[in-house]
Amino acid sequence: MDLKYNKRYILGILLITIIFGVFSLISMSRLFNGEVKEEVKKTDYMLMLEEEYKDIEFNKSDDFSNFALINDEMVVEPIKYKNYLKPCFDFIIEGDGVVITKPLAKDFYDFNLKQGMKIVKINDQTLSGKSYFEILELLYSNILDEEKTFVTADNTSILYQYQVYNNKLEYNEESNVLYVYNLDEITIKAIHEIYLAHPDMKIDLSMATANSFDGVKNFISLFYSGKELLFNKPEGVYGSTKGRKILEMTFILGENNDEGINFILTTILRLNSSIKVLKNINDTTNLNLNTTSFKALKVLKSANYTIYIKNYHVESLTNLPGDLM
Repeated sequence: MDLKYNKRYILGILLITIIFGVFSLISMSRLFNGEVKEEVKKTDYMLMLEEEYKDIEFNKSDDFSNFALINDEMVVEPIKYKNYLKPCFDFIIEGDGVVITKPLAKDFYDFNLKQGMKIVKINDQTLSGKSYFEILELLYSNILDEEKTFVTADNTSILYQYQVYNNKLEYNEESNVLYVYNLDEITIKAIHEIYLAHPDMKIDLSMATANSFDGVKNFISLFYSGKELLFNKPEGVYGSTKGRKILEMTFILGENNDEGINFILTTILRLNSSIKVLKNINDTTNLNLNTTSFKALKVLKSANYTIYIKNYHVESLTNLPGDLM
């Protein structure tokens, strides 16, 4: 009995050894062939982005490596920042700093900020080597009038003060010009009321930006009374003959290269031949604009995060009523 038991015992040990040996060989083979994937606990912002971009899977533990898979401009913002003061510009966060993509208020120019600048240091904190959300924390503020020093890649120091800046509009009575800064923040009613009081005014869009589809659609509709389709994408969006209308207007574009503003003015010019777009207030030559598409902002939300992505494609009709045959 003891001999049979010992044989069974030895056979059992050999069998277990062989099984573990096989599993070890498989694991080592996968390791050397790069088949072992790091176990990543996916946060809800990862899941939201995977749902938005069906062909992308986040499998890295580093946010920058995951976000690099997306070609669109994007900001991922924890919900705790909802009521924080944010800088008066759009931006994207890269591994070595913050890139300024566009102004959002007239005050942007008072700080000598410029599109394309990269902030590489905030106060005494070098941004390279920090995580995505550590950089975001440094960029925002919850203290009114707090000052922070932004140091750019070319070693320019900018003292920035956090306030609620003018990102809407203002009317200058002396020049009879309405300055519009951010079409996402203004209301059509406000523009129309100023126009009724000053029907010969001009609208200056030289410092304006547009991100949202609703802002684009509503502004275009203000200067067009037809009811035809307005866009190829999204489909089914029509002009309206009802509501407030301004059918004659002169716009000042200046050097503004904002994609949304140029798309808006291109579309309005093609819809309404009574509209003029000038380089500056002293010009008489109507500009010829040809921006027929742009990416509007899409907002994704969860209980813990808000994601702002510029991937909502808006495209004007190939032929509009005002086009020359």
